[in-house]
Amino acid sequence: MTPAAIQRYISNPRYAYFAGWLDNQLAGVIAIRNHQHLFHLFVAPPLQGQGIARQLWQFAKTDAIVAGNQDGFTVNSTPYAVPIYERFGFTITGEKVEMNGIAFIPMQLNL
Repeated sequence: MTPAAIQRYISNPRYAYFAGWLDNQLAGVIAIRNHQHLFHLFVAPPLQGQGIARQLWQFAKTDAIVAGNQDGFTVNSTPYAVPIYERFGFTITGEKVEMNGIAFIPMQLNL
């Protein structure tokens, strides 16, 4: 993704982006689209496995609920991240999809 594309997402009011910082360094980023779809969740590789993704998710989830989401969330997970989202309470809702060389598995979390 180009810096210009990232800037377009961050500037778009449909997306809520949140950043997590540790010792003045960017530790991770999460984005929720339309208060319902977990769009991005990234944690710096050296910091993975330390609960940062869960903290980002809890913060973004609470923000979306306060903003009016009463139904739940969706995510298109990479095959690698499925166990992480399952720990967050998501369940698989369909078969693996491949588009433009990218594979994802649709998942959902009902509130």
